[in-house]
Amino acid sequence: MYFGLMNYLVLLPHTKFLPLIPLWSLAVEEQFYIVWPFLAYYVSEKKLPFVLCGLLVLAPALRVLAIPCDSSHQLVYMWTPFRMDCMAMGSLLTFMWRRRSDLIKKYGYLGLLPTALTPFVMIRLSKLGGFSVWDPSWRSHLVTYEVALIAATGVFCGGSVGGLPGF
Repeated sequence: MYFGLMNYLVLLPHTKFLPLIPLWSLAVEEQFYIVWPFLAYYVSEKKLPFVLCGLLVLAPALRVLAIPCDSSHQLVYMWTPFRMDCMAMGSLLTFMWRRRSDLIKKYGYLGLLPTALTPFVMIRLSKLGGFSVWDPSWRSHLVTYEVALIAATGVFCGGSVGGLPGF
C-alpha cells in the first residue's frame, strides 16, 4: 500500500522519498486497478463507454482548473484525477476491441497518422514557447498531455492492424 500512494507521498513537504519518486506512475496505475473493477461491475456495458468518455473530458478539465492552485506543477503531473484520461482511453480501447475489433483491425493504421505528426506538432509548439508540463499555463497542460495521449492511442490502433494495406 505504501508504494500505491507514492504519487501522493512524494509531494509531502520535506519528503524523504526522493529515491522512490519514479514509482509515482505505478501508484497511479495501482489506484486505477483498485477502482476499475468496481466501475466495470456496477456500470452497465451500455453506459460504460459514456462514462469512459466522460473521464476523457473530465481529467483535462480538472488539469485546467487546478493549474492556478498548483505552483509546483507536481500535483497536476502526479495525482490520479489529473491522469485518469490515459487510463480511461486504455479502458475504452479495450472495450472497443472486445466489441468491434474488426474495425480497429481494418482502419487502425489511420491512427499512425496523428502519431507520425506528433513530433512536428510538438516541435512547432516548443517554438511558440510555453508548451511543457513544467509551464504553469493551462494550455500547456491541456495540449501537451492530450497530444501525447492521441499519439499513444494511434500507436495502439496502428499496431493492432496486423499489417498495413498493400503490404
